[in-house]
Amino acid sequence: MATAAVLLAGAAMYVIGAPDDPLAASQGSAVATDPGSGDPAPPAMAATPLPEPITAAAEAPSRTVEESGGFRLTLKSSDSCTAEAPADWTLGTTARSNTADLADPTGALYAGYGIQAVNTALAGYASAYPAPLNDPALYSGDPATAAAAYARIVLSALGGSPDLADTGEPWQSVGAYRLRQVASSTHRGVIFFHATGIPGDSVNYTYALPMYFAFTTSDRWEAQGNLVARVAASIRCSTQLQPPSDSLSSGGSAGGSAGDDANGTDAGYNPQLGTEYANDPTTGENYLVDPSTNWSDTGPAGPGYYVPKGGGDYQKLDPGRSD
Repeated sequence: MATAAVLLAGAAMYVIGAPDDPLAASQGSAVATDPGSGDPAPPAMAATPLPEPITAAAEAPSRTVEESGGFRLTLKSSDSCTAEAPADWTLGTTARSNTADLADPTGALYAGYGIQAVNTALAGYASAYPAPLNDPALYSGDPATAAAAYARIVLSALGGSPDLADTGEPWQSVGAYRLRQVASSTHRGVIFFHATGIPGDSVNYTYALPMYFAFTTSDRWEAQGNLVARVAASIRCSTQLQPPSDSLSSGGSAGGSAGDDANGTDAGYNPQLGTEYANDPTTGENYLVDPSTNWSDTGPAGPGYYVPKGGGDYQKLDPGRSD
């Protein structure tokens, strides 16, 4: 072939045919002929387009909090009591705010609080009281015994059976409180009670006993017992404790203030319950979550608890409460 064919590929020139100059060949030089006016121009090679960079799509969470059984909490208030509970729960309190009751619309889930003046001197007079105050255990010097007696009253008020007994699980210390798992033939639950009681004035009452109750019907405990326990633990009341106006007195003054309700700090959180709080940093909303069911190993911001923001986007929750 008299004329070498020259192809341009990138910045290199490739020549077909052996060059006449061995030195030029050894140096890798290439000579191109100058095409005449009648010769066609060498074909231009189109540059190969680079592939578009691939942007990894944010991975959606495998589950969101509410879809997997978590709960968005709202602040409930009545008189001098507050609590964090699902939006459709109802909070009721007494005028003195010494008791508080929360329940879901079905009545199968219950969380409650009470602080009661226990006068051990009245145990021998219990039979003079109308039911259910005629139970001598209500006036026991043992806070655990008194708390169980009040729990039986709560169960009866819920329409359940008061045949309450320990489930066999060990009692647990929770700060100044003790946690006791109990069950009856109709309900299951836990009682948080102040382990020693708060000393009284030794005239009107022996000690004050703060108590938290969390009960569900037996068939609901496994799925929702953790929720009810945490709702109960969130109850806060400010009250002036006074002995019941209808109580019998063994002598001395029959009334008067007995001091402030000293509930201390968080009376309810227990790691063994397996639940914790998380909050939406953009809205301040609090959620009650269970790591075993609500945690997502995937998500646009990494593993965590997620709630939908709309438009296919998700918000990762921060640990703890926003307040």
